[in-house]
Amino acid sequence: MQNYRDSEAYFERWSWFLKLESDAERERLASRRATRKARGMSDRSMEAQGDTLMHMVIADDRTGLGGRTIINFVKREQKQILPWNRFRVGSPVVASDEQTLMDVANGLVCGRTSSSIEVVFD
Repeated sequence: MQNYRDSEAYFERWSWFLKLESDAERERLASRRATRKARGMSDRSMEAQGDTLMHMVIADDRTGLGGRTIINFVKREQKQILPWNRFRVGSPVVASDEQTLMDVANGLVCGRTSSSIEVVFD
């Protein structure tokens, strides 16, 4: 292991590793999503995998610590409970357009209830 003389160098290196991990996870999820769509999986089947939520809309947004945007997502049918999923506080997420599957923004889950999920974006 490298000997870090100052904390700045340590945290720069740590940040670099976190970015590599984040990029790899984003690519993995995008590949899985594209494969599922190509196979003609239904939205319900995609959600059943636990790493995708479909038909989400913005219920509320606010500015959080450090000027970050926090968005509260709910199902289009707002009283609907979210299906089982793997999203926990701290989970990385990619918000994407439902029609084109183009990535719109990367964020982290910062809160959740049975019917909503809050995501913080830079």
